[in-house]
Amino acid sequence: MIIYPYNLEEIMKKIFRNIFIAAAFLAATSSCESLVSGEEFDPNQPADAPANLILPAAELANAMFHESDVARLAGMWSGYFTGADRQYVGLNNYVASAADFDATWGIAYQGVMQQTSLVIAKAEGINDRATAGVAKIVQANTMGSVTSLWGDVPFSQAAQSDVYPNPEYDAQADVYAALQALLDEAIADIEAQGAAASIYNTGNWVEVAYTLKARYFMHVGDYASAYAAAQKGISDVANNLMVDHGDNINVNTNVFWTFLEWERAGYMTADNAYAVSLLNGADAMYRGNAKTDEGARLNYLYSDEQWYSDEWEPNSHPSFWGGKGNGFFDIATSFPLVTMHENVLILAEAASRNNDFTAALGHLNDYRAYMNAGGYIHADYHAEGLMYEAYDAADFQAGGMAAVAGFTAEESLLQEIMEERYLAFVGQVEGFNDLRRTADDKVGVKPTPVTGAELPKRFIYSQDEVNSNENTPEPLGVFEATPVNQ
Repeated sequence: MIIYPYNLEEIMKKIFRNIFIAAAFLAATSSCESLVSGEEFDPNQPADAPANLILPAAELANAMFHESDVARLAGMWSGYFTGADRQYVGLNNYVASAADFDATWGIAYQGVMQQTSLVIAKAEGINDRATAGVAKIVQANTMGSVTSLWGDVPFSQAAQSDVYPNPEYDAQADVYAALQALLDEAIADIEAQGAAASIYNTGNWVEVAYTLKARYFMHVGDYASAYAAAQKGISDVANNLMVDHGDNINVNTNVFWTFLEWERAGYMTADNAYAVSLLNGADAMYRGNAKTDEGARLNYLYSDEQWYSDEWEPNSHPSFWGGKGNGFFDIATSFPLVTMHENVLILAEAASRNNDFTAALGHLNDYRAYMNAGGYIHADYHAEGLMYEAYDAADFQAGGMAAVAGFTAEESLLQEIMEERYLAFVGQVEGFNDLRRTADDKVGVKPTPVTGAELPKRFIYSQDEVNSNENTPEPLGVFEATPVNQ
């Protein structure tokens, strides 16, 4: 079970302090002599802790990075959500300042990069490959998202302030290459010694690492390597990397729920959201057909109860408050970090881009079979419309139910896969990554910009980073593509 803070800054301080106090207590009570000597020892200000006690804090920070501000902003800029009040109106209209990214940049570098680097060094120093391997995957999870969102970022010199007080910015392509090497190390570590205890819920860290490798190969357009990695990726939902939540407010609640219902109710809805239009059978853009009924997924992800909106909003209303309950954004719903259904859709898209229509269709149908059985949709919503029957090749030919006017059969299949990926990532950063990766392609999901003629293409470097690191690049606007997407 992972803990979610009501006040991130304060709870992170408490977590790190408690970890260090626990480590110091263990050291202090390891012998009778240590209890009566060493008056210079202050258990309230410990100077060090073992790797296995630092790792949970880094995992917490990784979860916080992917489940809070980053996911909400990427979601608004992807057509998943709508900024409806106060500063979220400006963000929804692509008006952002460097200061808006201070918190997320700090979580990534101070909470994850610095702590996992410390864990890895300590664990490798005592040949604890299990702890080192998990820490490397956690670091790769966050830093892969960081470079995807910001482009060139500090990596090789990061978390070494004593040596590099002004870390240089590595080229985005170099960061991705370094992450692939880091994940290879993690796989070797875990295969040699197993995985360390974790606050996350996953059954197979090696498969998680391979799916992350496949994800990052997709980011750079290396689809052959992505397909090869995904073949070793997450093969069962039991191996998904999930953040578990509960209903203890201010302790372990879903981060989206905490924002939507407890802290900033009404700031973010889904009125006029592009994803809702694709899922809503009453909308002209509805993607359903004779083999596809999206009713269950629509109502699992979104609610039309109109608590804070004119029509649609993220489905976060708990049943004990009078809502439908058990929606994707509800109080105790687990949050996905890396999943089997992402892995299957990587296989489908990569096969399609490698010109293997048969394999791509097979993987898409694997995904549809998973969804037809309920998929990631809570059982309470299945009766509201759940059908994903297998497609035939003829369905993508001209006149077929999944054919797109002006597209070849191959293009229509890829379009179907990209729409599945887009909807599978509601609430997650990968949807935004896909939109930017395929922005200039003929095939792909093309949400209508809220304002202007284009969607944002990047996050802005943090104001704290600009102020403290002289190597920070010249300011870049949200409409300037990152290097891999140029």
